[in-house]
Amino acid sequence: MTIAALALLTAAQTPTTFEDLELAKIEAYHATKNFRLDQRITMHQADQSAAIHVVAVIDGKRSHGEVEAPDGSKMETGSDGHLGWAIMRTLKTFSTYDLDPEKPFNAKDDLLRADSGNFKFKYSTDNQIQFASKPSFKLLGIETVHEGAATLRKVEATAVSKTGRKITLTQWFLPDKWFVKKFSLIGEGETGPIAMSGEATLDFNVPVSNSDFALDKKSIAGYEQTDVPIERSAGKPSDTKIPADGPKTFEELEIAKLSAYHDVKAFQSVMDLSVTTAGNVATMHVRAMRDGERSYQVVTRSDGAPLESGSDGKNVWGIYPDQKVYTEHPADSFAAFDPKASLLAATSNNFKFNFGSDTQMQFASDPAFFLQSIEPVAVDGVKLRKAVASIVNKDGNTIVLTQWFLADKWLLKRFIVTGYSDNGAFAMKGDLTLNQSATIDDKLFTLDPSKVQGYEKRDVPPGG
Repeated sequence: MTIAALALLTAAQTPTTFEDLELAKIEAYHATKNFRLDQRITMHQADQSAAIHVVAVIDGKRSHGEVEAPDGSKMETGSDGHLGWAIMRTLKTFSTYDLDPEKPFNAKDDLLRADSGNFKFKYSTDNQIQFASKPSFKLLGIETVHEGAATLRKVEATAVSKTGRKITLTQWFLPDKWFVKKFSLIGEGETGPIAMSGEATLDFNVPVSNSDFALDKKSIAGYEQTDVPIERSAGKPSDTKIPADGPKTFEELEIAKLSAYHDVKAFQSVMDLSVTTAGNVATMHVRAMRDGERSYQVVTRSDGAPLESGSDGKNVWGIYPDQKVYTEHPADSFAAFDPKASLLAATSNNFKFNFGSDTQMQFASDPAFFLQSIEPVAVDGVKLRKAVASIVNKDGNTIVLTQWFLADKWLLKRFIVTGYSDNGAFAMKGDLTLNQSATIDDKLFTLDPSKVQGYEKRDVPPGG
């Protein structure tokens, strides 16, 4: 390293640990004005490759950017310092959240952290690309290098897991600011070799105006507004709106749903469900009836034959025409109803949903959903209860679940799920028509032998 470079990197300016380096990156990004970032990131793992494109304009607390995920879906975010907003163009949804302009900046609040034995990275329009590992990365050295006419600071770090897997991360920074110009990462993941690289175009003299950071309402005409996780709002968990007489947690809310559905008689629901992933939309039409212990459901899908299932209280059955399979077995009529035993469970770091003839639509996640609010609302003149829950998983991906219930029973009337996973943006929407005094056809609850002629009888459903 030259004497000039050493003079530039004073002890106060030079990070001595990897955490110090990541904090310096956050502080540099936060302090910048009239700045534009254009970064392209490529990833390789298990013979698969993916590309990400991040563009952002930053002016202090004001920002506007767009992330294009590997599946081509785009998420646009922005903030004028008072109001934050996010738009998922592929899903045609948007959200807004209040910011506290007086809240003091603390770089540690934005620091990415990894769970034990894991490596993480995060890209967004709010910060430069971040890296974290546990055990932590160790800095190997900082040196000045010359690449063509450019002078950069090259920083190397490594992390070694308890099982001996090694990751080497190299970042190249501008000579006078802790801005990442490019990076390279190679190592061993749980499923084999991994590699990442990225390069950014940085412009520190971009003209900006107020309109660059404001939400363009014309561009979201016809979009549906969704809620946001409380972690991203100006509120804190103590600011949640949870009534004293009702569920206090997401698990208690799901139990209330199960109990409410178990108690209905002469009840019919019709649900129109759409699931959007990677720009593709799948739809289902679900008609369900319940009369005490008896239930019936038929699911009409956009990509297959109708699925029927039901129970007459004595036997439980299902018909799967795509596989020409059916199931039938005695109902456990002696077991006492336990809603907690019927709760849906998700595997680690995953989101899951399910519905059947004997339950309403159920949701589960690991980490568990955090119940943000339950409040009375009016939708098209009808009084309902709106419940909002959210998670931010271990990879930093967000899911927001909003459910609308009847005012006097925990029967689901409508729901919307929006989120971002490793594969890009996704959304689920469901609207239900409820009839609490439906005409009951007893024949629906019993398996019709004529519908399963030539079918194979199995003990469990296909894939079960």
